[in-house]
Amino acid sequence: MASGPTWQAIRNQAMVLKLSVNLVRETTFFNDTVFNESSYDGQEKISLWRSTFYVGGWAYVFNNRLRVSYECYWQPAFYHSKNYRTQLDVGLSYPLGKGLAFEMVYIFSHENVVVENIKEDDQILTFGLSYSLRKK
Repeated sequence: MASGPTWQAIRNQAMVLKLSVNLVRETTFFNDTVFNESSYDGQEKISLWRSTFYVGGWAYVFNNRLRVSYECYWQPAFYHSKNYRTQLDVGLSYPLGKGLAFEMVYIFSHENVVVENIKEDDQILTFGLSYSLRKK
C-alpha cells in the first residue's frame, strides 16, 4: 500500500523529469531468522512504514540519437534508521531503424537489512534489441 504526490518538474520533447515522495506500508516474510542487523534476529516477518523519495525521467542527447533514461529511489524506514534500501537504474536506447533500437540498462540496488549470507548490493547489466509497433 502506498500513497503520495508526483510532480513532473520538466516535460518537453527532449526531456522529462519526475519527482515523487510517498508513504509505503510494507510487510516482508523471510525464510530465515538471522539477519545482518541483529535487532531483527528471530523475526520471520518484518512490517514497517517507509517513505520513498524518487527521481526519474529521460533525456535525448547527441541530436536526439540517444535516449538516456534514469530512475533513482531511496526508501528509509520510519523508526528503523538502519533499515533502508536504494536503487538506481540507468538506461540507453539507440535507434537502429523504424521501431528497432539497441537497449542497455544498468541497475544497482542496495538493501541494508538482509538475511545472513545474502549480499546487500546487487548489480545487473542487460542489453539487447527492442522493437516498437507504432500506428500512425
